Amino acid sequence: MKKQILIIVFIATYAILQGCSIFSETGVSKENKIPFSVNEYQSDMNYYRALGKGKSPNLSFAKEIALHNAKENLAKKIFHNNPYNEMTENVINQNLIYVDIVRERVFKLNNGLYSCWIIVETPKEHY
Repeated sequence: MKKQILIIVFIATYAILQGCSIFSETGVSKENKIPFSVNEYQSDMNYYRALGKGKSPNLSFAKEIALHNAKENLAKKIFHNNPYNEMTENVINQNLIYVDIVRERVFKLNNGLYSCWIIVETPKEHY
């Protein structure tokens, strides 16, 4: 009887710990595998979209790095695709506006680092 109770307690504890993750989307990931489909981060007729990745032992730093990299990639796309490059460069150097985070995924790697992937977008009509 004690053995059965111990097994039930162990299974219940394991199930609770698995279900109470602090992150909505965590897991062990291959370091360079993009966790999104290509359609999610490609620009279309209405939006510029870009992907950014950040890694750090600190979760918030990983997110900051990913967001910075995504915005930098977004700025490069806007500058590259706009015929008014000089004017666009000035706007980009001042500030990227109307940028929304579309998707975010966080993974804890086997080496203890956090890997964060972020997709950002901005309407083309503003640039």
